[in-house]
Amino acid sequence: MKSRRFSKVWNDFHYVEAQSPTKKPKAICKHCGKEYDASSVSGTSNFKHHIDNCPKRSKELNTGQLDQQGYRELVAKAIIKHGYPFTWSEHSGNRDVHVFLNKSVQPVSRNTIMADCLELHQSLKQELKSVLKAISGKICLTSDMWTSCTSRGFLCLTTHYVDENWKLQCKILNFCHVPPPHRANILCSAVHALLRE
Repeated sequence: MKSRRFSKVWNDFHYVEAQSPTKKPKAICKHCGKEYDASSVSGTSNFKHHIDNCPKRSKELNTGQLDQQGYRELVAKAIIKHGYPFTWSEHSGNRDVHVFLNKSVQPVSRNTIMADCLELHQSLKQELKSVLKAISGKICLTSDMWTSCTSRGFLCLTTHYVDENWKLQCKILNFCHVPPPHRANILCSAVHALLRE
């Protein structure tokens, strides 16, 4: 039985030795107290089934306090990082996963998460401004132009600097649609407009 008790099911069960030769060892659920036969011939399948369906265990897993604001920020970051549409927050499968992990979660609408994304953008923008103001060295700028598959031109402005730990940092400052023609004076005006923002 010793080797069998390395199974993960024993994280949720107490093993009780047989009290006499005529009795069998027991496995007692740590959550609800239900008893099972823990003899070597019984296996652990019943234990696994009970763990998946134990109502008290499920309740204990979902009693943790949820930081709703932190949850919304994580959803916003996921949408930004992976390029998901705002409607991703309303997908039923996505919501089912979140509610399963914590019953107290309050799913958010696409409009709410869009507002959260914009708020997060403004917060990071102000944070970057503060960082750039505090830099004692020089800041380099690069601008890149590219054309989308729909033949629309875009300009991206990036800053490069060495931080206080002597690490090279690269941050996107801004980007915008730049209609043709892409002459030097037009691009110069676009860069200045991006910097003013």
